[in-house]
Amino acid sequence: MKKVLLATTALALSAGVAYAEVSLGGSARMGMDYDESRAEQVQAAYRTRINLTGSAETDSGLSFSATIRLQDATTTATTNAIGVTVSGAFGSLTFGSSSSAAELAVGDIAGVGYGIIGSEGTTSINDATLIVYTYTAGSLSVIASAGQLGTDDFSLGGSYSANGLTVAAGYEDNGTSKATSASVAYAMGDTTVKAVYMDNEKIAGGDKQMGASVAHTMGAISMSAYYQTTDTATTDDVDYGVGAAYDLGGGAAIKGGFASTDGNTTADLGMTFSF
Repeated sequence: MKKVLLATTALALSAGVAYAEVSLGGSARMGMDYDESRAEQVQAAYRTRINLTGSAETDSGLSFSATIRLQDATTTATTNAIGVTVSGAFGSLTFGSSSSAAELAVGDIAGVGYGIIGSEGTTSINDATLIVYTYTAGSLSVIASAGQLGTDDFSLGGSYSANGLTVAAGYEDNGTSKATSASVAYAMGDTTVKAVYMDNEKIAGGDKQMGASVAHTMGAISMSAYYQTTDTATTDDVDYGVGAAYDLGGGAAIKGGFASTDGNTTADLGMTFSF
């Protein structure tokens, strides 16, 4: 996210604060979507997100920040407090809306389209993550997360990177389900391949997800493709998709993609912007 500095000021009334600043950034997209399952199969869609972030640092090197997001998606505007973070030599601690530790560590396979039309990557079972702790030492990162006090949401994740290879693993528990996940990714110059696996042990049955993707960049052109299977006690779903993008410079790009999710065909073409 590119940042536009709105204010930088010394907080003379607050002892121990070295500086404070507020930055503004965001992203937007617009285009046409196709979904064969809808009555109106072709529709226009857009989304705008504006992020306002305040940050400061103490004389001792302790950093803290807070972000609020304004979002307008098609016809509905929402405001979300993304989170408050404090960080230092101990790592970083965030209170706010976040993915689970396992999802943050393992990540997703490559998506396609200007609005990510496909169903790529794993699905977290912890939907109410509120607290996230992260510690990084060189190429190793460990993450722990939890929901509100009194809930059963808990997750652990970790990743290690060396020589273009990244391996990660995660564990989640929401009180009724437990899930383990893992991923491996390898970057070879302009090409990155990644595979993700998740085993969700639900009380009634369970499901397993396995997916792989490849992404390649040639100058201003980038391409991606993914393949994913989801096996449950009653169904075996297959999802796949391909997409391409052209970088216009200045934070703008033209993107499009095609995907099949459990037999349903979707496609999109549009523009994305970051500022």
